[in-house]
Amino acid sequence: MMTMVMEHDVSDRLAVGNATRRLGARRARLLTLVVLAGLLANAAGCGPGVPPGKVRVNGTVTFRGKPLAADSVGFEAKDGSDSAVAQADANGRFSVVLKPGDYHVAVRKLDGEITMNAQGAITYPPSLLPAKFASASGSGLAVTVAPAAASIVIDIPD
Repeated sequence: MMTMVMEHDVSDRLAVGNATRRLGARRARLLTLVVLAGLLANAAGCGPGVPPGKVRVNGTVTFRGKPLAADSVGFEAKDGSDSAVAQADANGRFSVVLKPGDYHVAVRKLDGEITMNAQGAITYPPSLLPAKFASASGSGLAVTVAPAAASIVIDIPD
C-alpha cells in the first residue's frame, strides 16, 4: 500500500509538472507577443514616452557641414499647435517628440553658461551662431515632420 501512495504521489507531481510546463509555455508565448508588439510600436515611433498622435524624430544639426553640439534645437509648429526643445550632443544628434506637420526651427549654441541673478532675471551668454538662428520664426530654418518616425538633418547655412 505504501508503494501505491508513492506512485500516486509521483503521478500527481508529474501532472502538476506538465501543467506548469504548459502554463510556462503559454506565458513564454504571451511574453514573446508582448515584446514583439512593443518593438513594432517603437519602430513605428510610438515607443515609451511618445503620446498618441505624435512621433519621435531623430535628427542631426550641422553648421558649415559639420555636426554642431547645439545648446538648444527648438521647434514651433507653423500653425501654433505644438512646440518642443531638444539638445544636440557632441555629434549634433538630438531626439524630440512632435506632432506631424510643418515647423519653424531655432538653434542656439552659446558661448558660456546661462545664469540667473537673485531677482530671477536670466542672462544668456553670446551666441556662437548668427543671432537670427535663435528665433524660430526668423531663422529661415524649417522642417516637415512625417506621420511615421523620421530622421531629419538641420543644416545651418553661413
